[in-house]
Amino acid sequence: MFMCYMILVSLGPEGFLELELVIRTRFLLSYIMFLRDRIGGSLFFGCVVVLAMITSGFGQGHERTSFTKEELLSNAYTWLADLETVDTLHIYKLSCPTCILELKGAFDQNPKNLGAINFSTFKKEDRPIAQALIATTLSHTDKVKRADTFGDLLNIFVNSASQFHSSPKQWLTICFEFWNTDEFDIGDKGIWADALNWMDRQNRTNMLMEMTGFPGSLELKEVNPIPPIREKTYRDGYVFVALSLPWLKYPEVHPVKGQPPAANHPQNLPTLLINPLEQFPAAQWRKHADIARKGAFWHFIGEPELSQHPRMTEFLAAFLDMPTDAERREAFANAIETIAGTKGGPAKSILATIPRVKKDLPVAAKDRKESRMEEAKKMIGDFLIYDTLRRRIN
Repeated sequence: MFMCYMILVSLGPEGFLELELVIRTRFLLSYIMFLRDRIGGSLFFGCVVVLAMITSGFGQGHERTSFTKEELLSNAYTWLADLETVDTLHIYKLSCPTCILELKGAFDQNPKNLGAINFSTFKKEDRPIAQALIATTLSHTDKVKRADTFGDLLNIFVNSASQFHSSPKQWLTICFEFWNTDEFDIGDKGIWADALNWMDRQNRTNMLMEMTGFPGSLELKEVNPIPPIREKTYRDGYVFVALSLPWLKYPEVHPVKGQPPAANHPQNLPTLLINPLEQFPAAQWRKHADIARKGAFWHFIGEPELSQHPRMTEFLAAFLDMPTDAERREAFANAIETIAGTKGGPAKSILATIPRVKKDLPVAAKDRKESRMEEAKKMIGDFLIYDTLRRRIN
Protein backbone atom coordinates (compact mmCIF):
# COMPACT_ATOMS: atom_id res chain seq x y z
CA MET A 1 0.00 0.00 0.00
CA PHE A 2 2.93 2.31 0.70
CA MET A 3 4.22 1.66 -2.82
CA CYS A 4 0.78 2.54 -4.18
CA TYR A 5 0.90 5.81 -2.25
CA MET A 6 4.36 6.61 -3.66
CA ILE A 7 3.19 5.97 -7.23
CA LEU A 8 0.23 8.29 -6.78
CA VAL A 9 2.44 10.97 -5.24
CA SER A 10 4.88 10.64 -8.13
CA LEU A 11 2.15 11.75 -10.52
CA GLY A 12 2.32 15.22 -9.00
CA PRO A 13 -0.66 17.48 -8.11
CA GLU A 14 -1.76 17.94 -11.72
CA GLY A 15 -1.39 14.29 -12.66
CA PHE A 16 -3.06 13.10 -9.48
CA LEU A 17 -6.02 15.42 -10.01
CA GLU A 18 -6.51 14.24 -13.57
CA LEU A 19 -6.16 10.60 -12.48
CA GLU A 20 -8.70 11.12 -9.70
CA LEU A 21 -11.19 12.81 -12.02
CA VAL A 22 -10.80 10.18 -14.70
CA ILE A 23 -11.49 7.45 -12.16
CA ARG A 24 -14.81 9.17 -11.40
CA THR A 25 -15.99 9.22 -15.01
CA ARG A 26 -16.98 6.98 -17.86
CA PHE A 27 -13.28 6.55 -18.66
CA LEU A 28 -12.86 4.36 -15.59
CA LEU A 29 -12.40 1.04 -17.36
CA SER A 30 -9.72 2.18 -19.80
CA TYR A 31 -7.75 3.85 -17.04
CA ILE A 32 -7.94 0.74 -14.85
CA MET A 33 -6.46 -1.27 -17.70
CA PHE A 34 -3.66 1.28 -17.94
CA LEU A 35 -2.87 0.89 -14.23
CA ARG A 36 -2.94 -2.89 -14.49
CA ASP A 37 -0.42 -2.91 -17.33
CA ARG A 38 1.77 -0.30 -15.67
CA ILE A 39 2.09 -1.64 -12.14
CA GLY A 40 0.52 -5.11 -12.31
CA GLY A 41 -0.78 -7.65 -9.82
CA SER A 42 -1.68 -6.98 -6.23
CA LEU A 43 -0.20 -3.50 -6.29
CA PHE A 44 -2.67 -2.58 -9.04
CA PHE A 45 -5.53 -3.93 -6.96
CA GLY A 46 -4.35 -1.94 -3.94
CA CYS A 47 -4.26 1.28 -5.96
CA VAL A 48 -7.79 0.69 -7.22
CA VAL A 49 -8.95 0.21 -3.62
CA VAL A 50 -7.23 3.43 -2.54
CA LEU A 51 -8.70 5.37 -5.45
CA ALA A 52 -12.14 3.92 -4.74
CA MET A 53 -11.82 5.23 -1.19
CA ILE A 54 -10.70 8.62 -2.48
CA THR A 55 -13.63 8.95 -4.87
CA SER A 56 -16.36 7.48 -2.66
CA GLY A 57 -19.24 9.84 -2.07
CA PHE A 58 -18.89 11.56 -5.46
CA GLY A 59 -20.87 11.23 -8.66
CA GLN A 60 -24.26 11.22 -6.95
CA GLY A 61 -25.65 13.63 -9.53
CA HIS A 62 -28.23 16.36 -9.07
CA GLU A 63 -31.39 14.83 -7.68
CA ARG A 64 -33.47 18.01 -7.46
CA THR A 65 -37.09 17.52 -8.52
CA SER A 66 -38.62 20.74 -7.18
CA PHE A 67 -38.06 24.32 -6.05
CA THR A 68 -39.27 25.74 -2.78
CA LYS A 69 -41.35 28.90 -2.71
CA GLU A 70 -38.46 30.69 -1.05
CA GLU A 71 -36.07 29.63 -3.84
CA LEU A 72 -38.39 30.83 -6.60
CA LEU A 73 -38.98 34.17 -4.87
CA SER A 74 -35.24 34.66 -4.32
CA ASN A 75 -34.77 34.69 -8.12
CA ALA A 76 -37.82 36.88 -8.79
CA TYR A 77 -38.09 40.67 -8.81
CA THR A 78 -40.00 41.28 -5.59
CA TRP A 79 -39.51 45.04 -5.23
CA LEU A 80 -43.23 45.57 -5.94
CA ALA A 81 -44.54 42.59 -3.96
CA ASP A 82 -45.93 42.13 -0.46
CA LEU A 83 -43.81 39.16 0.60
CA GLU A 84 -46.13 38.44 3.52
CA THR A 85 -49.01 37.56 1.20
CA VAL A 86 -47.46 36.82 -2.21
CA ASP A 87 -48.70 33.52 -3.61
CA THR A 88 -48.23 34.00 -7.36
CA LEU A 89 -45.17 34.42 -9.58
CA HIS A 90 -45.93 36.43 -12.73
CA ILE A 91 -43.97 35.89 -15.96
CA TYR A 92 -43.77 38.69 -18.50
CA LYS A 93 -41.97 39.30 -21.78
CA LEU A 94 -41.35 42.96 -22.49
CA SER A 95 -41.93 42.50 -26.23
CA CYS A 96 -45.30 40.81 -25.65
CA PRO A 97 -48.28 43.18 -26.25
CA THR A 98 -50.58 41.16 -23.99
CA CYS A 99 -47.99 41.31 -21.22
CA ILE A 100 -47.81 45.07 -21.59
CA LEU A 101 -51.59 45.34 -21.29
CA GLU A 102 -51.61 43.18 -18.17
CA LEU A 103 -48.86 45.26 -16.58
CA LYS A 104 -50.77 48.45 -17.37
CA GLY A 105 -53.82 47.01 -15.65
CA ALA A 106 -51.73 46.00 -12.62
CA PHE A 107 -50.36 49.55 -12.32
CA ASP A 108 -53.87 50.97 -12.54
CA GLN A 109 -55.03 48.72 -9.69
CA ASN A 110 -52.09 49.09 -7.31
CA PRO A 111 -48.80 50.61 -8.52
CA LYS A 112 -47.10 49.69 -5.25
CA ASN A 113 -47.92 45.97 -5.40
CA LEU A 114 -47.58 44.19 -8.73
CA GLY A 115 -46.45 40.98 -7.05
CA ALA A 116 -43.38 38.85 -7.74
CA ILE A 117 -42.17 39.06 -11.35
CA ASN A 118 -39.93 37.04 -13.66
CA PHE A 119 -39.01 38.39 -17.07
CA SER A 120 -38.44 36.14 -20.07
CA THR A 121 -35.50 37.64 -21.97
CA PHE A 122 -34.70 34.98 -24.57
CA LYS A 123 -35.67 37.33 -27.40
CA LYS A 124 -32.64 39.37 -28.29
CA GLU A 125 -34.55 42.66 -28.40
CA ASP A 126 -35.84 42.12 -24.84
CA ARG A 127 -32.39 41.81 -23.30
CA PRO A 128 -31.09 45.42 -23.47
CA ILE A 129 -34.47 46.77 -22.34
CA ALA A 130 -34.62 44.49 -19.29
CA GLN A 131 -30.92 44.83 -18.50
CA ALA A 132 -31.10 48.64 -18.39
CA LEU A 133 -34.17 48.46 -16.13
CA ILE A 134 -32.59 46.00 -13.70
CA ALA A 135 -29.12 47.61 -13.68
CA THR A 136 -30.61 51.04 -12.95
CA THR A 137 -32.66 49.55 -10.13
CA LEU A 138 -29.58 47.80 -8.69
CA SER A 139 -27.65 51.06 -8.66
CA HIS A 140 -29.78 52.00 -5.65
CA THR A 141 -28.81 50.26 -2.43
CA ASP A 142 -31.74 51.57 -0.40
CA LYS A 143 -34.66 49.11 -0.41
CA VAL A 144 -37.38 51.76 -0.74
CA LYS A 145 -35.50 53.61 -3.48
CA ARG A 146 -35.03 50.38 -5.41
CA ALA A 147 -38.76 49.68 -5.32
CA ASP A 148 -39.58 53.22 -6.42
CA THR A 149 -37.04 53.14 -9.26
CA PHE A 150 -38.20 49.75 -10.56
CA GLY A 151 -41.86 50.78 -10.37
CA ASP A 152 -41.38 54.18 -11.98
CA LEU A 153 -39.29 52.88 -14.87
CA LEU A 154 -41.50 49.87 -15.56
CA ASN A 155 -44.58 52.12 -15.54
CA ILE A 156 -42.93 54.49 -18.01
CA PHE A 157 -41.96 51.58 -20.25
CA VAL A 158 -45.33 49.82 -20.42
CA ASN A 159 -47.03 53.07 -21.37
CA SER A 160 -44.63 53.64 -24.28
CA ALA A 161 -43.33 50.14 -25.05
CA SER A 162 -43.43 50.36 -28.84
CA GLN A 163 -41.54 53.67 -28.75
CA PHE A 164 -38.74 52.29 -26.60
CA HIS A 165 -38.45 49.06 -28.58
CA SER A 166 -38.05 51.08 -31.78
CA SER A 167 -35.52 53.37 -30.08
CA PRO A 168 -33.58 51.54 -27.32
CA LYS A 169 -31.25 54.56 -26.96
CA GLN A 170 -34.20 56.64 -25.75
CA TRP A 171 -34.90 53.96 -23.14
CA LEU A 172 -31.29 54.14 -21.97
CA THR A 173 -31.56 57.91 -21.68
CA ILE A 174 -34.64 57.58 -19.48
CA CYS A 175 -32.96 54.93 -17.30
CA PHE A 176 -29.87 57.07 -16.82
CA GLU A 177 -32.07 59.85 -15.41
CA PHE A 178 -32.94 57.44 -12.59
CA TRP A 179 -29.39 56.09 -12.08
CA ASN A 180 -27.88 56.51 -8.60
CA THR A 181 -24.78 58.42 -9.69
CA ASP A 182 -23.98 59.31 -6.06
CA GLU A 183 -22.84 55.73 -5.45
CA PHE A 184 -22.20 54.14 -8.84
CA ASP A 185 -20.95 55.30 -12.19
CA ILE A 186 -23.33 54.63 -15.09
CA GLY A 187 -20.62 52.50 -16.70
CA ASP A 188 -20.12 50.30 -13.62
CA LYS A 189 -19.49 46.92 -15.27
CA GLY A 190 -20.33 44.93 -12.15
CA ILE A 191 -23.90 46.23 -11.96
CA TRP A 192 -24.55 45.57 -15.66
CA ALA A 193 -23.10 42.05 -15.26
CA ASP A 194 -25.26 41.40 -12.19
CA ALA A 195 -28.37 42.47 -14.10
CA LEU A 196 -27.54 40.17 -17.02
CA ASN A 197 -26.84 37.22 -14.72
CA TRP A 198 -30.10 37.73 -12.85
CA MET A 199 -32.01 37.78 -16.13
CA ASP A 200 -30.38 34.51 -17.20
CA ARG A 201 -31.12 32.85 -13.85
CA GLN A 202 -34.78 33.71 -14.38
CA ASN A 203 -34.70 32.34 -17.92
CA ARG A 204 -33.37 29.01 -16.68
CA THR A 205 -35.95 28.84 -13.90
CA ASN A 206 -38.76 29.72 -16.31
CA MET A 207 -37.77 26.86 -18.62
CA LEU A 208 -37.27 24.24 -15.91
CA MET A 209 -40.66 25.13 -14.41
CA GLU A 210 -42.24 25.20 -17.91
CA MET A 211 -43.34 28.80 -17.51
CA THR A 212 -43.31 29.47 -21.25
CA GLY A 213 -46.64 31.22 -21.85
CA PHE A 214 -46.84 35.03 -21.79
CA PRO A 215 -48.22 36.52 -19.76
CA GLY A 216 -47.92 33.56 -17.43
CA SER A 217 -48.15 32.79 -13.76
CA LEU A 218 -47.25 30.11 -11.25
CA GLU A 219 -49.29 29.57 -8.11
CA LEU A 220 -46.61 29.24 -5.46
CA LYS A 221 -46.67 26.36 -3.02
CA GLU A 222 -44.17 25.54 -0.32
CA VAL A 223 -42.78 22.86 -2.67
CA ASN A 224 -43.15 23.35 -6.44
CA PRO A 225 -42.40 20.22 -8.55
CA ILE A 226 -40.43 20.58 -11.78
CA PRO A 227 -42.64 19.28 -14.62
CA PRO A 228 -41.40 16.04 -16.27
CA ILE A 229 -38.91 16.25 -19.14
CA ARG A 230 -39.34 13.45 -21.66
CA GLU A 231 -36.67 12.76 -24.27
CA LYS A 232 -37.21 13.93 -27.85
CA THR A 233 -40.13 16.16 -27.01
CA TYR A 234 -40.51 19.86 -27.72
CA ARG A 235 -39.96 20.59 -24.02
CA ASP A 236 -36.78 18.50 -24.03
CA GLY A 237 -35.31 20.44 -26.95
CA TYR A 238 -36.46 23.81 -25.65
CA VAL A 239 -34.95 23.31 -22.20
CA PHE A 240 -31.71 21.99 -23.70
CA VAL A 241 -31.35 25.16 -25.78
CA ALA A 242 -32.45 27.42 -22.92
CA LEU A 243 -29.81 26.07 -20.53
CA SER A 244 -26.83 26.39 -22.89
CA LEU A 245 -24.20 29.10 -22.29
CA PRO A 246 -26.34 32.22 -22.71
CA TRP A 247 -23.81 34.61 -24.19
CA LEU A 248 -23.17 32.35 -27.20
CA LYS A 249 -26.84 32.29 -28.24
CA TYR A 250 -27.03 35.86 -29.53
CA PRO A 251 -24.69 36.14 -32.55
CA GLU A 252 -24.59 39.38 -34.47
CA VAL A 253 -25.64 37.67 -37.70
CA HIS A 254 -28.61 35.32 -37.85
CA PRO A 255 -27.37 32.00 -39.31
CA VAL A 256 -30.41 31.06 -41.42
CA LYS A 257 -29.47 31.14 -45.09
CA GLY A 258 -31.79 33.13 -47.32
CA GLN A 259 -33.37 34.97 -44.39
CA PRO A 260 -32.61 38.49 -43.19
CA PRO A 261 -30.95 38.99 -39.80
CA ALA A 262 -33.47 38.60 -36.99
CA ALA A 263 -33.38 39.92 -33.46
CA ASN A 264 -35.14 36.83 -32.19
CA HIS A 265 -33.36 33.89 -30.59
CA PRO A 266 -31.91 31.80 -33.48
CA GLN A 267 -33.19 28.25 -33.63
CA ASN A 268 -30.56 26.40 -35.64
CA LEU A 269 -27.16 27.21 -34.15
CA PRO A 270 -24.63 24.36 -33.99
CA THR A 271 -24.43 22.36 -30.76
CA LEU A 272 -21.22 21.61 -28.88
CA LEU A 273 -21.08 19.20 -25.92
CA ILE A 274 -17.69 19.40 -24.22
CA ASN A 275 -16.57 17.11 -21.42
CA PRO A 276 -13.83 18.90 -19.44
CA LEU A 277 -11.65 15.79 -19.77
CA GLU A 278 -12.26 15.26 -23.48
CA GLN A 279 -9.07 15.80 -25.48
CA PHE A 280 -8.97 17.72 -28.76
CA PRO A 281 -6.02 18.64 -30.98
CA ALA A 282 -5.20 22.33 -31.30
CA ALA A 283 -6.87 22.60 -34.71
CA GLN A 284 -10.14 21.29 -33.29
CA TRP A 285 -10.04 23.71 -30.36
CA ARG A 286 -9.59 26.56 -32.86
CA LYS A 287 -12.64 25.31 -34.75
CA HIS A 288 -14.56 25.32 -31.48
CA ALA A 289 -13.48 28.92 -30.91
CA ASP A 290 -14.71 29.90 -34.38
CA ILE A 291 -18.06 28.21 -33.74
CA ALA A 292 -18.38 29.99 -30.38
CA ARG A 293 -17.68 33.37 -31.97
CA LYS A 294 -20.40 32.85 -34.61
CA GLY A 295 -22.94 31.50 -32.11
CA ALA A 296 -23.59 28.09 -30.60
CA PHE A 297 -25.58 26.03 -28.12
CA TRP A 298 -22.65 25.06 -25.91
CA HIS A 299 -22.80 22.77 -22.88
CA PHE A 300 -20.11 21.52 -20.55
CA ILE A 301 -21.16 17.96 -19.74
CA GLY A 302 -20.04 15.18 -17.41
CA GLU A 303 -20.35 14.32 -13.76
CA PRO A 304 -20.90 17.28 -11.39
CA GLU A 305 -17.37 17.11 -10.00
CA LEU A 306 -16.12 17.61 -13.55
CA SER A 307 -18.45 20.22 -15.02
CA GLN A 308 -18.56 22.08 -11.68
CA HIS A 309 -14.90 21.60 -10.86
CA PRO A 310 -13.35 24.74 -9.29
CA ARG A 311 -11.16 25.16 -12.38
CA MET A 312 -14.26 25.23 -14.57
CA THR A 313 -16.28 27.57 -12.36
CA GLU A 314 -13.31 29.95 -12.03
CA PHE A 315 -12.94 29.88 -15.83
CA LEU A 316 -16.64 30.65 -16.39
CA ALA A 317 -16.73 33.25 -13.61
CA ALA A 318 -14.61 35.58 -15.74
CA PHE A 319 -17.27 35.77 -18.45
CA LEU A 320 -20.09 36.17 -15.92
CA ASP A 321 -18.28 39.29 -14.68
CA MET A 322 -18.55 41.02 -18.08
CA PRO A 323 -21.40 43.46 -18.80
CA THR A 324 -22.73 42.36 -22.22
CA ASP A 325 -23.43 39.22 -24.23
CA ALA A 326 -21.17 40.47 -27.03
CA GLU A 327 -18.19 41.01 -24.73
CA ARG A 328 -18.72 37.63 -23.10
CA ARG A 329 -18.97 35.85 -26.44
CA GLU A 330 -15.78 37.40 -27.85
CA ALA A 331 -13.81 36.85 -24.64
CA PHE A 332 -14.95 33.23 -24.49
CA ALA A 333 -13.90 32.57 -28.10
CA ASN A 334 -10.52 34.18 -27.41
CA ALA A 335 -10.10 32.02 -24.31
CA ILE A 336 -10.76 28.85 -26.30
CA GLU A 337 -8.12 29.99 -28.80
CA THR A 338 -5.71 30.45 -25.91
CA ILE A 339 -6.42 26.91 -24.76
CA ALA A 340 -5.77 25.69 -28.31
CA GLY A 341 -2.33 27.31 -28.25
CA THR A 342 -0.12 28.16 -31.20
CA LYS A 343 1.72 24.85 -31.49
CA GLY A 344 0.43 21.50 -32.63
CA GLY A 345 1.40 19.20 -29.82
CA PRO A 346 -0.71 16.43 -28.33
CA ALA A 347 -4.47 16.61 -27.89
CA LYS A 348 -5.44 18.40 -24.71
CA SER A 349 -8.45 18.71 -22.42
CA ILE A 350 -9.76 22.00 -21.10
CA LEU A 351 -9.53 20.88 -17.47
CA ALA A 352 -5.84 19.97 -17.73
CA THR A 353 -4.92 22.98 -19.89
CA ILE A 354 -6.55 25.81 -17.90
CA PRO A 355 -3.83 26.05 -15.20
CA ARG A 356 -1.09 26.03 -17.83
CA VAL A 357 -2.48 29.07 -19.65
CA LYS A 358 -4.24 30.67 -16.68
CA LYS A 359 -2.21 33.88 -16.83
CA ASP A 360 -3.51 34.48 -20.36
CA LEU A 361 -7.19 33.89 -19.54
CA PRO A 362 -9.67 36.56 -18.37
CA VAL A 363 -10.42 36.63 -14.64
CA ALA A 364 -13.27 37.97 -12.53
CA ALA A 365 -12.60 40.96 -10.29
CA LYS A 366 -11.01 39.84 -7.02
CA ASP A 367 -13.83 41.14 -4.85
CA ARG A 368 -16.41 39.38 -7.06
CA LYS A 369 -14.63 36.17 -7.98
CA GLU A 370 -16.24 33.97 -5.32
CA SER A 371 -19.78 35.13 -6.09
CA ARG A 372 -19.21 34.75 -9.86
CA MET A 373 -17.90 31.21 -9.29
CA GLU A 374 -21.08 30.42 -7.36
CA GLU A 375 -23.09 31.89 -10.25
CA ALA A 376 -21.23 29.62 -12.69
CA LYS A 377 -21.90 26.62 -10.46
CA LYS A 378 -25.64 27.39 -10.49
CA MET A 379 -25.61 27.82 -14.26
CA ILE A 380 -24.01 24.42 -14.82
CA GLY A 381 -26.12 22.96 -12.02
CA ASP A 382 -29.37 23.84 -13.81
CA PHE A 383 -28.23 21.81 -16.82
CA LEU A 384 -27.39 18.89 -14.52
CA ILE A 385 -30.91 19.08 -13.09
CA TYR A 386 -32.35 18.87 -16.60
CA ASP A 387 -30.07 15.98 -17.55
CA THR A 388 -30.93 14.02 -14.39
CA LEU A 389 -34.68 14.55 -14.79
CA ARG A 390 -34.83 13.48 -18.44
CA ARG A 391 -32.78 10.35 -17.76
CA ARG A 392 -34.90 9.43 -14.78
CA ILE A 393 -38.20 9.53 -16.63
CA ASN A 394 -37.09 7.69 -19.80
